[in-house]
Amino acid sequence: MKYTTSDKYILVRNGQRKGNYNLSEVCEEIVNFSSFNKTHCWADKYIADLRDSTDINRGNPSTWASLGIEHHIVLCAE
Repeated sequence: MKYTTSDKYILVRNGQRKGNYNLSEVCEEIVNFSSFNKTHCWADKYIADLRDSTDINRGNPSTWASLGIEHHIVLCAE
């Protein structure tokens, strides 16, 4: 997942190239960023909720790209 802050681009992944990805680990890393704010936008709330979820359906690469893009657009608009 690509995640942006006001001064850098961050690429976060769980090390797997195919198979069952563990997006909750990726979300955990993002939520632990000092500048993370789950009320910043829809994507950040989704990331925080997904980290805490026990649901096995964690999305797919399109979902994860959408999260990064939505967060980036809101950050740039602000």
